[in-house]
Amino acid sequence: MSYGFYLKHRTNIPYGLASKAKQFPHGSIQFSMSRHKTRGCNPPHHHDFFHFYYLRQGPSMHFFNGADYVLNSGSMVTVPPMVEHFCDSTCFSGSVECINLFFTEEFLKESLPDKKKDALFNMLYLEPVFSNYDKHMPVLCFTGTSKNVLEEIIEKIYGDFIKKDIFMIDHIRVNMIKLLTKIADKYNETTTNEKEEIFTQYRLALQSALNYVDENYMHKIYIKDVCKIALMSPSRFSYIFKQITGKTFIEYLMYLRTLHACNLLISTDKTVYDVGITCGFNSDIYFGRVFKSLTGYQPSDYRKKSTSGQGDGSFGGQGDGSFVLGLSKLQKPQPFIAQD
Repeated sequence: MSYGFYLKHRTNIPYGLASKAKQFPHGSIQFSMSRHKTRGCNPPHHHDFFHFYYLRQGPSMHFFNGADYVLNSGSMVTVPPMVEHFCDSTCFSGSVECINLFFTEEFLKESLPDKKKDALFNMLYLEPVFSNYDKHMPVLCFTGTSKNVLEEIIEKIYGDFIKKDIFMIDHIRVNMIKLLTKIADKYNETTTNEKEEIFTQYRLALQSALNYVDENYMHKIYIKDVCKIALMSPSRFSYIFKQITGKTFIEYLMYLRTLHACNLLISTDKTVYDVGITCGFNSDIYFGRVFKSLTGYQPSDYRKKSTSGQGDGSFGGQGDGSFVLGLSKLQKPQPFIAQD
């Protein structure tokens, strides 16, 4: 994902009444910083470059894409290009200190030698910033040692910026990579914690849904019926299911049906067609396609290898689906939800 890709595929760019900076306003190097120790409020705006807002001492308020966030010391707001935002620290009293970093994607990536490294850079450093916007998580909160390390990096960047010597740009780029690394680490930590909270909150509901699927995989299953059991909307259920299990609902259902088909192919003399129908597949063509995508074999080939003793209990073929499972992995699925 890159800035150009990001702008091309965003369909909800919030112009509204916000002002827009059409060009980078801080000089030819496409990087700038500012530090403020007085309270104030700037108007809603958006621009073509990144803006990182760090609150060293607070509190303050930040409005981001239509939502408001109360910030405290250690809060970092990562604002991608073209997202409406503004800061207002006048609604609080006491001392305040905020640090702003403004930069373009080109400033960070100008020294990259080729496109492969450019793509890697996007994935490692810029995608978490975009993901913060997509997941409505623009604010990351640093505390303790991580806060001290972050502020040390920011101070080094600020020191190089005000020094303005011949090494300024190179030094800033190096430390900006360190800063982006800390932000990416914090983002990953935050999303992991969110997943654990989701797991705890929806554990029983998902277990009930999975029990229903395990008992009815051989029948036609409608996601709306599963959602009723889980007491969730279809969109919410799909999101929670993927977060907790790592699979989409359809992926899990196909996995479960293929598991039982493997057992029937080995232990019965049912035809391939009958095995597929028994396990919930509505046609032998569809059954064969799903089976091969998961195992690497057509059902008939799998039966031959298993019954002739050629197989060793595992799938050696490579399927053309989204993932490939060996028979050793394609055992009865353990419940994805931990039990008390």
